[in-house]
Amino acid sequence: MDSSRSPSHWHIIGCGSMGGLWACHLHQADHPVTLILKDAAAEESFLRASTIKVDREQGTIENHFPATL
Repeated sequence: MDSSRSPSHWHIIGCGSMGGLWACHLHQADHPVTLILKDAAAEESFLRASTIKVDREQGTIENHFPATL
């Protein structure tokens, strides 16, 4: 990547297993990520959990992301 450009900001629709996995890996690659949630119940559940964890052979990744409806 060209070092003079900032990383692309990613918006991921949904925070299920695949959305969470993509969000964590993009964050590890220094890309800003925002999760887009489907409704107020999903937002409440996400805010209660407050973190996404991905277990890998190399260790666990834990990240916090902004979320919006």
